[in-house]
Amino acid sequence: MPRRKGAPAHATWPASGEHIRTDGVGCHPREGDHDITESDWKLHLDFAAKRLAVFASPDYALAYERRLALAGQAAGEYGELLARHELAASAVRSLDDRLSRSANTRLGWRDLGEAALLEGQEAAAAFAAADYGPVATFYRGRALEGVVKRLVGPRVLVLITHGDFLQNELEAAPGVGGGRPLLEAVADRGGAGLARSGLQAVEDPFLRSYLVLAGANRIDEQIPAKVEVENGWLTAWEMAQLDLRGTDLVVLSACSTNRGEANNRQAVMGMRLALLFAGAPTVVGSLFEVPNAEPRRLLKPFYGGVAAGQGKLAALNAAKLRFIRERRNAVGAAHPFYWSSFVLVGEP
Repeated sequence: MPRRKGAPAHATWPASGEHIRTDGVGCHPREGDHDITESDWKLHLDFAAKRLAVFASPDYALAYERRLALAGQAAGEYGELLARHELAASAVRSLDDRLSRSANTRLGWRDLGEAALLEGQEAAAAFAAADYGPVATFYRGRALEGVVKRLVGPRVLVLITHGDFLQNELEAAPGVGGGRPLLEAVADRGGAGLARSGLQAVEDPFLRSYLVLAGANRIDEQIPAKVEVENGWLTAWEMAQLDLRGTDLVVLSACSTNRGEANNRQAVMGMRLALLFAGAPTVVGSLFEVPNAEPRRLLKPFYGGVAAGQGKLAALNAAKLRFIRERRNAVGAAHPFYWSSFVLVGEP
């Protein structure tokens, strides 16, 4: 898929400040600009990296009309945080047009409910109370894939939703290495289940690692041809194209976000590597699925520690030790299943 127009993830910055757009919608190079100077880089950081963005408990059943309306509201409210550029085509839809044409959604994503929403509110409150920076919150229907893609260097990015890394268990789909037809391989699935199976059939691990956001269960929705709207499936391939230059920390409070696939023993291909490619120096994510309430109990003191100026790794370790003490006091034991899932990758 083509890189987004105007602000590719690994673009260099212009040599002259006159080429920097500072029109209230972001700070990014115009198409065709090349070299960056130190002053231009500082301008970008000063202008764009002051806000924090928290996405929590997306409404997976949100219809496309509401997604369009809420995306417009977000652009108006947080213009300085969101760049106005052409988004890359959806990675899920690009696999096979038939992914969006199934008759129903028999397999869908379960709503995360109040636990995830409270975690988002606690993260926002922790950073706001410490004057860490202005906080932009995107809950429920506002937790949109298109908004994530338009972020420009938030100081901290928190994503609280479902996520997964799929093993390459099906034969390759047409156009990605041969194999039997995709629909034949997953004929018993529809909607979100069909899209998930389509990703599972792809060899590229960056397409098998993903988060789901508002509207993800409506991937089979009939949308007019002229309407451009994201489907709520944010793959690692798309994460690598985000503009996270100037970002300090990304937290993925979702299952299996730190998993990936080894590539010739050189790197683990998945969400964490994609976010490092995009410019984030530190990523906190999970290795496996845990009950909904546990991430909130673990991450609340972590957010507070980071907001108070504690090192990110030190804050995570302190949060785990606190969780262990509290659980031992409450039930007499603290099995690693409940606290070891979240790990930090990158700068401590």
